[in-house]
Amino acid sequence: MNNRLRRIEIEKLLNPATVVAAFFILITFDALYIHKAHYLALSSIRYVILCLCLLTLFFSTRLLATDRPTITKNAIFVSTYTALLLYGLSLSYYFGGWQYFLAHPVLLAYLLISMAFGLALLHAMTAQDNGKNKSYLNVTITAYIFLALVFLVLTQAISFAPLPEFNFDTFGEGDPRTYSQPTTALFGLAAILFFLRSYQRAFWLQIFWLLASFFCLYLSMAAGARGEFGATILVLLLVAIRKPLLTHYSLIVLFLCAIGIYLVQTGLWQEISILERFFYLIETQSFGERDRFIYESVNLLKEQPICLLSGCGLNYFQGYYGNTFGLYPHNSILELIISYGAIIGTGLAFLTLKGIWKAYRSDLGKDSFIFYFALYLFIISLKSGSLVSVTTLPVMLVFAFVACHKPMKSL
Repeated sequence: MNNRLRRIEIEKLLNPATVVAAFFILITFDALYIHKAHYLALSSIRYVILCLCLLTLFFSTRLLATDRPTITKNAIFVSTYTALLLYGLSLSYYFGGWQYFLAHPVLLAYLLISMAFGLALLHAMTAQDNGKNKSYLNVTITAYIFLALVFLVLTQAISFAPLPEFNFDTFGEGDPRTYSQPTTALFGLAAILFFLRSYQRAFWLQIFWLLASFFCLYLSMAAGARGEFGATILVLLLVAIRKPLLTHYSLIVLFLCAIGIYLVQTGLWQEISILERFFYLIETQSFGERDRFIYESVNLLKEQPICLLSGCGLNYFQGYYGNTFGLYPHNSILELIISYGAIIGTGLAFLTLKGIWKAYRSDLGKDSFIFYFALYLFIISLKSGSLVSVTTLPVMLVFAFVACHKPMKSL
């Protein structure tokens, strides 16, 4: 009897949502690297978090894989993912992109970790009884965000003068940083989570979580990354459209008006780095290197039609133009077509978009942070994603599986 109760408690803890929460911490952990001292102190902790992610995924999969449909689903996903990786790596070996894996073996580890993340995300996105699991996710990520905020305040990475601002420094030679993509993403995702939690029956809980969401949204803006902040706004709009509530709309308008009037009257809006970067974008009408990457990706497909036919493998873009690994196409769909060809690339892209729409129209679109977390990662991949990473390929493949999954009623 005691063993059965203990097993039930373990099953409650090691549910798919909790595993995704562990990967959420792993993926967003570098948001805490505001100072060089933070990186030196915290970088090794990511390996501990990774081990916890893999352990929880292993035990969770063992507990979940007790029925034939779940076992079949896992087998199909792992087989499909493995086939994609082997095909991409084979082409990479033939066309020369393999040199980047030889120079940076950790890239192969990223691909293996990405499969684990995809399996965890698949469990959570296609679960049939996720109501109880959602609370574990909310509590885990909320606690992590609170502790992250406390850490940044105590280490003077955030100052209040009078509004919160980040005190970035540089990790090497050159001018100090003025923005951080991971930090913008972390607090943007926090704003999305708290906004979802604000749909409560009790009015005071609505106010509390909305204020928490607005505060994190401001921190996301203060962190200064345009693309990540824009993705946050887009996802919040999608949530508001999917769950229309007059109270929320009224409070959002009041908040925006109040903060706007305050920033204009005090002149503080001139000190917000993300506004300066948006104004610079409007004046120059340039997206920096991303414009060039898109042009070069299209040009590559014109000059190398074999890439459209069969694909040229992972990292071919960098090798073709003699770039370092970090100068990849910065668009997941274009890189997918270059790496796997037009048939596989456009097919997977179509299924990804279909899966997003299907999930958004289901109950997932109403209150599932896991869905909006995956959607956020996909949106980011369109402006800076790489297939050789922990998040891009698994998110696309999971949404493709959702597109082919039976009608979804829960999550």
